[in-house]
Amino acid sequence: MHPSAPPPALTRFRGVRAFLGRIYRAAIATRLSEVSRQVRRERLTYLPPQKLRSLERLVAALERDGVDGSFIECGVALGGSAIVLAKLGDRPFAGYDVFGMMPAPGPDDPPSIHARYAEVTSGRAAGIGGDDYYGYRDDLVHAVEQAFASAGLCVDGTRIALHAGLFEHTLRPERPVALAHIDCDRHDPVALCLERIWPVLSPGGVIVLDDYTGAGACGTATDTFLDTHSDATLTATRPHGIIRKR
Repeated sequence: MHPSAPPPALTRFRGVRAFLGRIYRAAIATRLSEVSRQVRRERLTYLPPQKLRSLERLVAALERDGVDGSFIECGVALGGSAIVLAKLGDRPFAGYDVFGMMPAPGPDDPPSIHARYAEVTSGRAAGIGGDDYYGYRDDLVHAVEQAFASAGLCVDGTRIALHAGLFEHTLRPERPVALAHIDCDRHDPVALCLERIWPVLSPGGVIVLDDYTGAGACGTATDTFLDTHSDATLTATRPHGIIRKR
C-alpha cells in the first residue's frame, strides 16, 4: 500500500457513505413539487433536492400559520430557487443580485472564497452541467426573466420584481417579509442582508441561509448576528441554516 493512500476500510466507508447520499438525494427528489423539478431539469439552480424540499416545506408552513409578508431572495443567480419561492407562495416576491460578475470578497472571507473569486474572474469557472458560468452572461437579467416566464410567472415589477446591483445599493425592504433566502457565502453581504431584513421580518418569519455550513464566512456572519439579537433563534443548520423570529 502506498504510504499516502487511505486504509481500505476508510475507502470502503467513504464509498458507502457516498452511495447512501445519492440514494437519499434521489428519494428526496421524488417528493419535490413540479416547479422544483422543472428548475432542476432546466439547470437553473445549484441547490440539491434536500434544500429545495426544505424551502417548499417552509413556504407551506408559513402559509398554514398565516405569517404575513413577502418573500425575498438575496443571490438569485439563474433564478431557480427564486422561481420556486415565487410560484409556491402567492405573495409579492423580490429578488436581489448583481446579475453579472461577482464582487470581490472582503478581509473577513476565508482563502477558499478568494481562490474561487480568482477562478471566476480568470474566466475558468464552469456552470451547471458544463454550461457557461452564469456570471459571464451579459443578458443574465433577461435570461432570468425568461426563466420566470417559462414557469408561468411575469416579472412585472409589482408582484414579482428583480433588483440588479450590490445589496448595499438595492436591498432596502420596507414591507413585511415572511421568508428571506440568503444565498451568499460572503461575510459582509450576509451581515448586511441580515441587518436590513431583520427589522421588517414578521414574527414567525424565517431567514434561510444557504451557505451557513459552507466553506465561506456565511456561518461566521450569522453567528455574530445571533449573538446580538435575542429575538432570533437558529432552528436548523442542515440542509441550510434557518433563523426564526420570535
